Amino acid sequence: MDREDSGWFIIDTDGGVDDAMAILLAMSAIRDRIVALSAVHGNVNLEQVLSNLRLTCRIAGGLAPPILRGTDRPLLASVQTATVIHGEDGLGNIRGLLDDQGQRRYIDEEVEPTEIRSNPESSLSQYLIESDQAKMTIICIGPLTNIAIALENDSLSPEKIRQIVFLGGAEAKGNITPHAEFNVFCDPDAARRVFSSGCPLRVIPLHICEQVFLSEASLVGMGKQYPSRVATFLLDSHAPYIRFYQENRGMRGSVPHDSIAVAAALAPEMFDYRRAVIDVETVDKDKRGMTSINYCENGTIDVATSINIPRFEAMIRDMYAFYCLNDD
Repeated sequence: MDREDSGWFIIDTDGGVDDAMAILLAMSAIRDRIVALSAVHGNVNLEQVLSNLRLTCRIAGGLAPPILRGTDRPLLASVQTATVIHGEDGLGNIRGLLDDQGQRRYIDEEVEPTEIRSNPESSLSQYLIESDQAKMTIICIGPLTNIAIALENDSLSPEKIRQIVFLGGAEAKGNITPHAEFNVFCDPDAARRVFSSGCPLRVIPLHICEQVFLSEASLVGMGKQYPSRVATFLLDSHAPYIRFYQENRGMRGSVPHDSIAVAAALAPEMFDYRRAVIDVETVDKDKRGMTSINYCENGTIDVATSINIPRFEAMIRDMYAFYCLNDD
């Protein structure tokens, strides 16, 4: 599998179906370099995000990274969720599935060792301040609230942070409104602060993600070729997600948004980038969360402009193969 070998990784996540796949992808490639998972509001409420992270870690097996309790609300805006897409539990309502004996297939259990920091306003900031790790990459696959708070607390020092990789923003059409992509829409004020901060930032916008499509047939096929607990979990959790795409886009499958952000962190050469400045609409209610991407030589943000789709698909197949070989 292609991977960026140097440095350490934090995944800041809002606990949805594609978040779980992204975490499993990362853990199949760089488990020993993931120093923490950080929870943030978004697809579901924060307590459900934390529960989903514990369950995802249990499905992955092995040693689980610390789980940090992030913020449960945007900086200024009202809370938004995406349960209509991800299910009420954020993982396709898998907790209601029964096995052949009539027992629940997925049960919430504590993952050990795990660490949930109690301060909802500064958990990631506190971790970054206390950590002795250097040159960390933060993979952000949810709203940027935790990152904006860390900026306010001066905990994103160049010595600690190598880069931030963010899945979000839309160059044209949005996916939650005609103008806005979901992660930015959930907290446009946080996104605006992060985009203007000057931090080393790599952004994977919506239209790049939507070049990639994982069909239901491919998920079933990889699960049969590489059977494992993880393969079953991914197919089960994707069921409502796939149904949403079928009903709304006429395609039986889904876009693996968050896994593409993980790929950008592990194998940046899989993408082409252009420097840009990004602004976010925070005032106009009708256009809330709209991103204006201005490509220019003096831009401070690397924005992905293309993705090598065959290499990404190979990375997903490698993940399935890994969990098949390491299935307990």
